[in-house]
Amino acid sequence: MENEYLITADGQIYPLATYGAKVTGLGGVPVEYQTAQGYKQHGVTVRDFRLQSRTLSIAFTLDARGRRRLWALRDALAAAVSPARGMLTYRKVLPDGRVREIRGWADESLSVEDVDDGCAAQVGLSLLCPDPSFVDPAWQAVTAENESSSALVLPFVMPDEFWFGGSSQYVVSLDYPGTWRGYPQLALHGPYDSATLSNLATGAQLVLGRPVPESSLVRVDTTPGAVNVTRDGVSSMAEVSDGNLVDFYLAPGANRLVLNGTGFNAATALRVEYRARYIAL
Repeated sequence: MENEYLITADGQIYPLATYGAKVTGLGGVPVEYQTAQGYKQHGVTVRDFRLQSRTLSIAFTLDARGRRRLWALRDALAAAVSPARGMLTYRKVLPDGRVREIRGWADESLSVEDVDDGCAAQVGLSLLCPDPSFVDPAWQAVTAENESSSALVLPFVMPDEFWFGGSSQYVVSLDYPGTWRGYPQLALHGPYDSATLSNLATGAQLVLGRPVPESSLVRVDTTPGAVNVTRDGVSSMAEVSDGNLVDFYLAPGANRLVLNGTGFNAATALRVEYRARYIAL
């Protein structure tokens, strides 16, 4: 139990072992299957599926050894878990030191029942977690390699604009350790006239059809519920002219991301940042 913590939106950390807390809801998550049934078909065909929200239940004891202190603790608890303060984070440190986190909102089922002649209380708290996956909070980052730069050796110097124009290809190969989809943040440094980013593991593709000068940076966040595209810090969803951001993710296992385009030069770069996600603990 010493490896479980509840963290408030303002960063206060509560070791759950201090309160003898018991946490449930860490296993599998409800799945909604999208099915279709043809004429005279027996059974159904599963077309797709979606994970549903997860609920964590936390039960613990407030042992105050006095009515006045108990009510002070109750007031502090109510304030800490209020939705007005923001989301709570449940953190678990695994025996080998790896960390998993999940964020949720305290729902209306908070219960506080007095015991021990009113000098202690049994507390029940539920967290509604919109994203049901557990996240390794450590960010990983990989920079793409230019596979065209060594494809041909010429006995004379060629300008960058000509050397990279149209045929350059940047590749990120990574082994994603999570057991659920990883949603990367992509950083593309100009210049390019147009660019197409593909994940060969999933078949997903994003087309960035707007020219970007060498001094600009386009960032693409594919996180569900927080999907966004910016250029130099300003929201610019139109940068992605084709492709579904929701479908662009890292699959468990080997992934190969390929960036092709025109107008590249030596300053063009792709950086992929991600956190591993896990479907259960």
